[in-house]
Amino acid sequence: MPEFEMKRPFPVPNEVDYAIGAAFVDGIFENNHGAWYLYNKQALIDAQAGQDIRKLYIATSGLARTVEPIADDTFKPIDPLYKATHAFRAGMWTAGLLGTEVYNGRLSYIDVHNTLSANLPHPDTHHNQGDYEKNGEYLMALGNLGLEALGFETRDYLERWGEEIVSEPAVRHYYALGTGAVMSTYHSIYAAAYPSMMEDYTVSQILDFDELDHYLSSNSDTSSN
Repeated sequence: MPEFEMKRPFPVPNEVDYAIGAAFVDGIFENNHGAWYLYNKQALIDAQAGQDIRKLYIATSGLARTVEPIADDTFKPIDPLYKATHAFRAGMWTAGLLGTEVYNGRLSYIDVHNTLSANLPHPDTHHNQGDYEKNGEYLMALGNLGLEALGFETRDYLERWGEEIVSEPAVRHYYALGTGAVMSTYHSIYAAAYPSMMEDYTVSQILDFDELDHYLSSNSDTSSN
């Protein structure tokens, strides 16, 4: 295949693609002593060893924090252990694995994370409990949309992984919502870019690149005289 030949973009993923990706991620967990072990290894141990991982860990923690219920404008959490935050962040981490597989590495997790953060109702800062809660409500609503799009089979995987990673049943739904919110953002970014990618691919199939190179070379020679 010539270097200039463009690959056809894969269609926007559907429930079947998500289920196939989830099966692959499940295999990753099985080969790494389970979902709980791999999550804690990467989120806690590896994050202390590598600067890039630590930055991403801090960023995901900050975003996940907005789903934690608070009492008033002091932003003091009702639950001092931040169990909702931890569960949501674990779901976001899981979405990073799933998104990398389903979208074939076309989208980087950090770009998806930044898009998700920028789309919050109050992306720069929150000044009071109301702004804070609107951000959290947005993330959870997006999470529900994402879970619906993922389909039953993938949601079944998430339920199993959530039971393993999140010990507290009362906040386990935050885990699934974290995955759903990030996967919904993956979908939105790729679906928006797909028509343009398909157009570029179609044009690449019409053009004769040998003739184009010859034309450009000839035109360059002519203009230099």
